Amino acid sequence: MTQKTNERTRPPADERPSIRPLAADDLPAVAALASELGYAASVAELAERLEGIAHSPSHGLFISARADGAPLGWIHVTASRALIHEPEAEIISLVVTASARGQGIGAALVGAAEAWARSRGLDRIRVRCRLEREAAHRFYEHEGFARTKTQHVFAKDPDTR
Repeated sequence: MTQKTNERTRPPADERPSIRPLAADDLPAVAALASELGYAASVAELAERLEGIAHSPSHGLFISARADGAPLGWIHVTASRALIHEPEAEIISLVVTASARGQGIGAALVGAAEAWARSRGLDRIRVRCRLEREAAHRFYEHEGFARTKTQHVFAKDPDTR
């Protein structure tokens, strides 16, 4: 797990955003940022979901904010354990507001996820990314991720049996 950054686009050290654990107070910003990528969820829905994972050692949630507190992005990483592969971490969500992309925010959030994974003895981190998000593909490749497969994802609601 390596972290690469583009020093040309990073703000000066005294203006760099902070990264901290995501809290319930951040949910309005989380909802707004997620909607930029087409993931609509109300603050109430997010609060209910957060309640189930906030204190789990298998989930890491981090937010990046400017010095004035304005949120710029967030990341959700989880431990993945399965019979078919070694334990690893998986980035479930990574969102950076459109106006802050290319400024090192995403790289810093990925770095926080990598540190979280290392602290849990997880040596590998993976991420899934929608096929049409080509800019995100370039970002992940720049951050040292390698494409390993393409797959279809199937879902079924329990009440449709």
